[in-house]
Amino acid sequence: MGPSKDIYTLAREPTETERLNAQHKQLISCIGYTLHPSIVATLPTAPKVAELATGTGAFIIDLAKELSPDAQLDGTDYSDAALPCQGQLPSNVRLGVADAKQAPPEESTGKYDVVCIRYINPAMMPEDWAKVAAHAAALLKPGGALQFAGMGDFTQVKTVLGEHPGAFTAVTERAGRLGLASLPHASWFVSNLFSVLVEAGFRDMRREVTTQDREPGSRSVFTKMSAGAIYALLRQQYLSKAERALGEEEVEEMRRGMDEEARKGMYMRCDLHQFVAWKKG
Repeated sequence: MGPSKDIYTLAREPTETERLNAQHKQLISCIGYTLHPSIVATLPTAPKVAELATGTGAFIIDLAKELSPDAQLDGTDYSDAALPCQGQLPSNVRLGVADAKQAPPEESTGKYDVVCIRYINPAMMPEDWAKVAAHAAALLKPGGALQFAGMGDFTQVKTVLGEHPGAFTAVTERAGRLGLASLPHASWFVSNLFSVLVEAGFRDMRREVTTQDREPGSRSVFTKMSAGAIYALLRQQYLSKAERALGEEEVEEMRRGMDEEARKGMYMRCDLHQFVAWKKG
């Protein structure tokens, strides 16, 4: 069977890699942990951890710093375009290419204590979730833990009127609607992931929701990253000649407008959803 269709709409290029790495740092700071404490409490001395859709590898590289040097951490992604080379990795981290929407190779099944999946939703259609959940379950040992993180609707635009009475949001709201037209199902998991995990054989599921803007100091950083993502989506729509795409100058005008609104007090926020579940054993 060939690889699944790649529907990830952001470009895999150095500027986007830089944005994703900054986003990783900011979101971990907001949530307060890399690996959920309930999972950490159950880890063996030398755990085996897998990450699906590892992207730039930032998460699994940082996690390696928190675990025993005897831990084994393997990250895979649909593309190797954003992966660092092996020489840049800790000695117990391996990164490679694999399709999370297909079954893992037999030699990887039942091997891992933990599987992590983060912010994969922009590359998912509703029918893909069961495939990825089954892939994760196949990798885990009986009783192994799954951690999934995803953003909710990150087009929720707020203004800080108390501090910035001149704040406005019109350009950013329009840019968000146009850019995220490429991702019509990005928030599907919010209401449906529990049932998908039950079907895949998981138990003891829990969800924690962190409001990204709970720390006022993080708002401008997240807004910059989110505006960058929206700009990248609009730009990719233009480059791919998508239906109803804006022209190149219109895209740049949107970027300038979002920057101006941010300077005048607009900020973007979203809810960060953390799911934890255990494979039946």
